Amino acid sequence: MTGKAVIFAPVILNRATTLTYKGSPERLIYYSLFSFLLNKKKFSGKKMPYKDAQERQDHRVWCIEQLIRYEGCLDPRMYECADHAATIYNVKNKDALYTLWMDWKRNRPSSSPSNNRM
Repeated sequence: MTGKAVIFAPVILNRATTLTYKGSPERLIYYSLFSFLLNKKKFSGKKMPYKDAQERQDHRVWCIEQLIRYEGCLDPRMYECADHAATIYNVKNKDALYTLWMDWKRNRPSSSPSNNRM
């Protein structure tokens, strides 16, 4: 198939993998979809090393455990606060974690009541 264009519905795909719109306006959605899929950026695939990811996860779980013990219930905001404490602040002691949690609750009020007391 060298030198020829492959015709697919309203879109013409030539050898250089560029799309040219040929069709009615209602088929523009197909053109947009195909052009997005062909021109999608490829990411390098670099990931966090396993050791760092595992340490971060362990620290986040420790933070959630401490917050549940402190509050006596599980608040949905604890997940985000624990992730924040583990990644950005790297909190190591309970007092700093509790202070962060109190600020977190004050700055981000919840509309759902905590009725899951232990």
